[in-house]
Amino acid sequence: KTILTIILTIIFSAQISESQWERIDSGMGAADIRSFAVNNSGLFAGTCGNNLFFSTNNGLSWNRNALALQGRCFSSLAVNGNRTYLGIYGGPVGTEGVYLSDNNGTNWFLTSLNGKSINALGINGNSIFAGTDNFGIYRSYDNGVNWSQAGLNNHTILSLATNGNNVYAGTVSNGLYLSSNNGSNWIQTSISNMSVASIAVTENRIFAGTTSNGVYYSSDNGANWIQTSLDTVTQVTSIIVSGNNVFAGSFYSGFSVSNDNGVSWVQKNEGLPNNTSVRRLFIANNYIFAGTSGSGVFRRPLSEVIGIHSISNE
Repeated sequence: KTILTIILTIIFSAQISESQWERIDSGMGAADIRSFAVNNSGLFAGTCGNNLFFSTNNGLSWNRNALALQGRCFSSLAVNGNRTYLGIYGGPVGTEGVYLSDNNGTNWFLTSLNGKSINALGINGNSIFAGTDNFGIYRSYDNGVNWSQAGLNNHTILSLATNGNNVYAGTVSNGLYLSSNNGSNWIQTSISNMSVASIAVTENRIFAGTTSNGVYYSSDNGANWIQTSLDTVTQVTSIIVSGNNVFAGSFYSGFSVSNDNGVSWVQKNEGLPNNTSVRRLFIANNYIFAGTSGSGVFRRPLSEVIGIHSISNE
């Protein structure tokens, strides 16, 4: 019995030591990652300064996309059916805006939403939403070909999320806004005096990642908010959800996970460089991907970060 216990302990310890983030930036290098998306052909990663990259093998190797716009920030990506949308921040006048590809990223064209820097994209059926710098929210009813202003004028929109007819927008300094009619009208929620850099929505909760006060959640569609125990990290730039598991990427604190719907959190930075800033998180093909600020892309099997649950302090 003693020998068996020792063997099992060794095996378990070996498994724990091997469970860590894997750097996967072959063909890309130490890029500043700003966005991810997956379509029928593979995985996109948008960078700031190094262009757009594409992988057909879950990120093991990357190729530069044909869209030649070096020096821009590929701030946001979204996929709807066979259409891929790309939001660009900064660059020469006339090149920023929303780009559209209807052949899985082989060819791109600049839509009528141009000349404005894009921070976030959101999709709700055939409605496409774009959060801009200083010009509020724009909406397209025809899959991104034509756009019109849809409220929150003069606001800088950092983040967007949709759930049914509800659209959520995180702003600089003015908190989080909600539209319950697909972006026609907006109301400010009670989280109103801070910058909301990331949003994730489930059936029961809304999660808001802020730039100064960690993560909040609301169980009543934004009427009231509770600050979670992840309250000391700064710039929570990405939140994603899988079941009751909530993942947060932040500046200097790396990657944090909650296995109880946002109540308690632990850091899981094994394999990441010290003080890594995680700008973007993404789940695809049973992996979770972390895009970092200047250290490229890392990935980890999703089962490694959701398969262990704390049942005791001992």
